[in-house]
Amino acid sequence: MGKSSRKRCDVSPQNQASQKTPKRTRYTCFQRPNVRNPNKQICVVRVPKGVKQQKSWRHPAASPQPQRPPVQDHTAQHTPAQHITRVNELDISSCQCLHSGAYIGNETSSIEFKQGTGNYMAKNFSYQVLKYGCAFLNSGGGSLLVGVQDNGVVCGLLFDHEKEDQTRLQVDDMVKDFEPPLLPHNYSLRFLPVITPGNQQHCLKVLCITFQVSPAFTEPTLYRVLQDQVYVRRNGSVQGPMGASFILEWSRQVWAGKVEQLKQHVCEATSERSSLAMQLHTLQKTVNQIAADCRIAAAERFSQAAAQEEQSTLNSQSSPASCENCRRQTSYQPDLGLGSTPPPELSHV
Repeated sequence: MGKSSRKRCDVSPQNQASQKTPKRTRYTCFQRPNVRNPNKQICVVRVPKGVKQQKSWRHPAASPQPQRPPVQDHTAQHTPAQHITRVNELDISSCQCLHSGAYIGNETSSIEFKQGTGNYMAKNFSYQVLKYGCAFLNSGGGSLLVGVQDNGVVCGLLFDHEKEDQTRLQVDDMVKDFEPPLLPHNYSLRFLPVITPGNQQHCLKVLCITFQVSPAFTEPTLYRVLQDQVYVRRNGSVQGPMGASFILEWSRQVWAGKVEQLKQHVCEATSERSSLAMQLHTLQKTVNQIAADCRIAAAERFSQAAAQEEQSTLNSQSSPASCENCRRQTSYQPDLGLGSTPPPELSHV
């Protein structure tokens, strides 16, 4: 019989100890409330005694370690603060200051937000003032707010006195590029202070540029900038530069509306004229009636005066004869008294 080759196994106590399966260590995991955020809980792992925990080991269910809060920056994205009331869009033109983190609202056809961070004031500010100003003037007016995020949250920009003066001069120089030229009542510029709690060393402000259309009694005007470029504002966005077809259609619609307005004024004037004519006719009838009554009263007074005059004439004619009869009766009446003087005829006889 041949010898069978078998591999010799080492069954020494050391090898037996090395081949044994290591004993698993049981870890206890429980949750405790988070001090910073009570709505969340933190998963904590309890390590048994005698077991050394490695620094790189982390339980799968354990939450990540809390990170250090970043340094606050006025250019960072803010969320609407719940303790600050919402600023109405209509209050922008009359308010004197804004709170950091206040919520203004969404962009509309009459309001536009620009955060203004980085080199915005040096690179994009001039072009966007012309663009949005032209769009607002051709769409009924509006305001450009620099220092407000796109979501309507106030963040503010650093504006000192020197930068404010530079911005005012820059805007006054840019409005010269509008055609037709802008009048003082067509635009206004204000710097609204931004109140930041606990941070009083920075002059955070919001730049508010408001463009207003001319009064309603003037002729319709289509404003142009940058070599006869036309912009309009529709549904919170700017469209342009518009072509010649749009300008013709705009002119047709605007003048058609002007004609309809004039027709309405003519109808109102015609109805008012008819009403005034009726009132005049009524007044004329009243005046004629009063004049007739006055004539009748005057005739009656004249007849009464004539009758009185005739009666007085008759009375004056009958009064001398009656007086003569009275004298004759008194002269021929005998006097029976003693010592009386006889009549002149008897004494003469």
